[in-house]
Amino acid sequence: MIYQELSNEWRIAFELSVKAFKHGALPIGCVVTDCEGKVISQERAHMVYGSKHSNVTQHAEMGALSKIALPDLEQRLTLYTTIEPCPMCFGAINCARVAELHFGTYDPWGGSTNLAGGNWYMRRKPIDIQPADVHFQQVMALFLVYAMMKTPKGFGSLDNEFVDRWGQIVPNIKPKIGGLIDSGFSKFRRAEEIFSALALRGVGNE
Repeated sequence: MIYQELSNEWRIAFELSVKAFKHGALPIGCVVTDCEGKVISQERAHMVYGSKHSNVTQHAEMGALSKIALPDLEQRLTLYTTIEPCPMCFGAINCARVAELHFGTYDPWGGSTNLAGGNWYMRRKPIDIQPADVHFQQVMALFLVYAMMKTPKGFGSLDNEFVDRWGQIVPNIKPKIGGLIDSGFSKFRRAEEIFSALALRGVGNE
């Protein structure tokens, strides 16, 4: 998979995830389009662990949805996010009458699309849920785990349950994270360079 193959929506979302990463947040970006496919809102994650200037609601999905006017009953929005939404964000997506949800990678730690249709309220507003191509999933999963290692609450070792769970998405994730660290991944600045480095290390079962 190469950067140029990404759709416009995924390219914007990935670029937003890079901006989030550079500002100390997890690399998560979100894009919302209207029924005609026009981008009407976009946002990156702003929550930074250990910062007094951010809070736990500053997820990319929450930020993008907060910019959209109160939905009418016929509104059909499509939302793209680089990671499977958490419980908070999935609830907001449902409330916003998003008709179609695309996410970049499954989140084996906090992903909550399994809540779809879980009660009467949610069944009234069904969402078409579509995970991204498996190669894009591996790129985004590798990026997120790498970023988590760099946070103030990051792991001192790759030998922990969090990383093990993400191994469900990226086979042999531990040596691949180690390879990123050894390769000088942190020196890359442009979104295309970062994507290429992740794809080189993250895609496939080798």
